[in-house]
Amino acid sequence: MTAESVSIAVQPARARARAIISPWVDFWCVGGLSIVVMVCVLVYLAVAGIDGDSSVNLGSLLLMQALINWPHFMASYRLLYVPRENISRYPFAAIYVPGALFLFVVLCLDFGEGGLSIPTVHQELSYYLWLGAAFYLAWHYTGQAWGMVASFAHLAGIKILDSERILIRIGLRILLAWHVVWGAQDLPAHWLGPLHPHIPALLDVVSVLAVMAFFVGAAAFIQIRRRTGQNPTPQMIAPWLAIYLWYLVLNFEPDAYMLVQLSHALQYLIFPLRVELNRLPPARTRSVPGRELLWAGRYYMLLFLVGGIFFYLPTLLPSANQAFSLAVVIASAISIHHYFVDGCIWKISNKAVRSSLFAHLQKAQTV
Repeated sequence: MTAESVSIAVQPARARARAIISPWVDFWCVGGLSIVVMVCVLVYLAVAGIDGDSSVNLGSLLLMQALINWPHFMASYRLLYVPRENISRYPFAAIYVPGALFLFVVLCLDFGEGGLSIPTVHQELSYYLWLGAAFYLAWHYTGQAWGMVASFAHLAGIKILDSERILIRIGLRILLAWHVVWGAQDLPAHWLGPLHPHIPALLDVVSVLAVMAFFVGAAAFIQIRRRTGQNPTPQMIAPWLAIYLWYLVLNFEPDAYMLVQLSHALQYLIFPLRVELNRLPPARTRSVPGRELLWAGRYYMLLFLVGGIFFYLPTLLPSANQAFSLAVVIASAISIHHYFVDGCIWKISNKAVRSSLFAHLQKAQTV
């Protein structure tokens, strides 16, 4: 084989390698599928609204929660505690925050009507924990959206200038504010005092700002195209566009939150999977055809089963008829810890993070 033919054979492999999993898998996971689903929901709501019935029945999505959402939570724990050096590198994420959350769960049980003898939890304390998870989620969603844009820009070799980054991230911060104000509608009136009657008007203002932010963000992507001569890749745009659609759908149909959770979880899963695949010795994935796919399947099943222990088994415990059960308290604590962990270990500006996430690119260059 000539040198030229070798070069031609290697180039497609390198092009495929410049992805988290593959260009198409990346696109559909980080937003492509979510965009299609959310557009369909908006069309459905528009049509159903004509008959005065715009409700969405999401009960059938509970299985999808187990298949996608549970593993997405569990994946962050393996990233945090393996290798062991991460425990000393991220002491708050690995030790202090989970310790504090565990103590809070114990307090919820201890102050419950049944004490520690039966799984009855203190409702007010549980509400605070659930509320913390609900509002922390806004930071988590918007932060992950930017992280994916930055990751796929890196993969495409596109440098985003500070001015462009600011325009995109300001829009995401406005979405964060929208999420908080939208959620504040359900807070007890006495918590907000004289501000409570103005929440609907404030939501209208933030909604207008969010629409404006969308166009500002779009202008930033156009500016990137003009400056670099490269089109922002679909993988860059998909997570940014998807999160705007999530909040647009929630504005009209709050019960669609489960669809949003699933969309977010699907976005996340390919990133820890890539890190885990990059950690494998080459011999383990090259010795047998399809070995990498088989390993990924076992990895997913492990996440699913462990997720069932934390999210499903508590629902089987006998408990009083409470709005906030032990299962809800445990899920809220895990959610808060997950958000905190991701804020520590998924900073694309961190050299160690880039090295673990993009190690397969260096391997492809040595082919």
